Amino acid sequence: MSNRFAELRAILADVRARWMRRAFLRAWALGAATAAAMLLVGLLAAWLIAREGVPLVLAVLAAVAVAITSLVFALLPLRQPPTDQQIARFIEEQAGGLDDVLVTAVEKGRAGPSPMTEQLVANAIKSARALQGDAIISPDTRKRALAGAALGSLALVVSAGFFAPSAGRAADVVGTYLFPKRYVIEVVPGSVKVRAGRPLTVVARIPG
Repeated sequence: MSNRFAELRAILADVRARWMRRAFLRAWALGAATAAAMLLVGLLAAWLIAREGVPLVLAVLAAVAVAITSLVFALLPLRQPPTDQQIARFIEEQAGGLDDVLVTAVEKGRAGPSPMTEQLVANAIKSARALQGDAIISPDTRKRALAGAALGSLALVVSAGFFAPSAGRAADVVGTYLFPKRYVIEVVPGSVKVRAGRPLTVVARIPG
């Protein structure tokens, strides 16, 4: 790999890093908003049709599973970053007027060094450096992506806060099935003698 081509790849890597940051913010905004909506749906189900017992556990598990799946699927495409050729095409589409000089330079540069390739790469570097960074990924799009991610995060935190009591009750139900000996029932007043016909109030509760 020639020094010129390495320089071109460094320029593309910088653009790729900025593109990935914006893509992550957008993906997180979408995933967080979807997850928040799923938690609210689960909360509604817990209020209306699954207030206690096994139905509550199933509703909570379903809501949490769908919320996590939403986040995973939103972020999954980011596992594979765009290639140099894709970034070169992205730059040309955003900037315009480059006549495929970047894409051609990337393709020829991978084929091996030659005088013609060196000239193509040099022209591509010159064209890329002439571009302002804001012409490729504008500040407005970065701000919108950041705002979307912040709003999505806020929605997720708020919905999780509303959903937490239902999740806590579901955890208690699961605990009673899995670890019944850990739950002690306190009965007040306990052992007591009562005259016939006299009222007696008995209170039973589970501490905690």
